[in-house]
Amino acid sequence: MLDTSFLVALARERDGKHARAKEILSHVKEGMLISEFVFAEFVNYLSAKDGGESAHAAAEGLLSSDAEFIFSNFDEVRDSLEILRKYSGFSFTDASCVAIMKRGGISKIASFDSDFDKLKEIERVY
Repeated sequence: MLDTSFLVALARERDGKHARAKEILSHVKEGMLISEFVFAEFVNYLSAKDGGESAHAAAEGLLSSDAEFIFSNFDEVRDSLEILRKYSGFSFTDASCVAIMKRGGISKIASFDSDFDKLKEIERVY
């Protein structure tokens, strides 16, 4: 699973974690999953920081990549809200990643967000 913090670092060359994000990506062979909430958060962030052209180009790059897009169903949205309530500091987007990972039996997430370390069943690759 790919998190927003990872995608931002990957997309922005001036990001301090850009080189590490590229290195992680070079080792990822499977599991490049992106939720619709991560995609939206990523595009919104880039649009706010770098403008619409940059956000559009990065979004198109993801859409044409080998990444698989995952769309939450109603039950996962409800599960995301429960996770949000349970774990302090989680955003709804983070909580939705956890819900999707639990549904799919996914244990690893590429993320620079240490909030994921609160969950023993998830291994954060960073």
